[in-house]
Amino acid sequence: MKTTPAVVAALTLLLAWPGVAAPPGAALTPEPVLFEVRLISDEPIADWTVHEGEDGETFYLSPDAELTNADIEQAWYEPGAALPSIGLFLTEQGALKLARLTTDNVGHRIAMMLDGEVVAAPVVRAPLTAGRALITGDFDEDEARAMAASLDPDRDATHSNDE
Repeated sequence: MKTTPAVVAALTLLLAWPGVAAPPGAALTPEPVLFEVRLISDEPIADWTVHEGEDGETFYLSPDAELTNADIEQAWYEPGAALPSIGLFLTEQGALKLARLTTDNVGHRIAMMLDGEVVAAPVVRAPLTAGRALITGDFDEDEARAMAASLDPDRDATHSNDE
């Protein structure tokens, strides 16, 4: 993990998106991405998976995803942010899951995973109850649009809030 974001009430995440790269000017096709949020423990727990980060840090991942793609209602490219970003609206159930997850785990870390890879392991600083997220990171506008398309349940995220 190259970045460790702070998770605040608005759930702004700083992520490096693995495997997304294209030659300049090339179109990126929206391939489905497996999105998961899992609990983390610093101590071994039966049936939890050992994870060793790039920085040598070891922690344990719950076998159960607390949030998945099924909890995303809409994903889009968000042009109004300082960096290229992806906006997410969660389903009603997804919002409830995130609120419960973050309320129960203030002060603890959770794993943000894409395609089975931990891309961030932030500490929950406050309950997140708005049911929406903004993902910002080390990607350009074309990559952000492609990622939004890959996360959008309709796979038609060519739209954005600026169109």
